[in-house]
Amino acid sequence: MITQNLITNFDSLLSVFGLLLLFVAIVMMLGARFKLFDNTRWEWSEFGIVSTPKKNAQIISVLLAVMGIVLMILS
Repeated sequence: MITQNLITNFDSLLSVFGLLLLFVAIVMMLGARFKLFDNTRWEWSEFGIVSTPKKNAQIISVLLAVMGIVLMILS
């Protein structure tokens, strides 16, 4: 019975999850905008990667926003 309800309401679950991802992405972007993440640089010398938590938050929030939009389109 529960699985039948999940299958029936799968489209609405996708759109709700997409909206949740968009909300999380917006909160992360606002956190990066209003300097809630510090700019301490860290380096991964084996791969030549230099990054900051602010840059990581911006990249992850863009990826989450794209995933949320795709889920909302698919539903």
